[in-house]
Amino acid sequence: MGDAGRRRVAERYSIEAYVAGVMQVLDEAAR
Repeated sequence: MGDAGRRRVAERYSIEAYVAGVMQVLDEAAR
C-alpha cells in the first residue's frame, strides 16, 4: 500500500466521521 492508498483511506475515514457527526446533530435537532 503506497502513500496514495493511505491518503485515500484517511479521506474515507474522515468522511465517515463527518457523516457520523452530522447524523448526531440531526438526531439532536429532531428531538
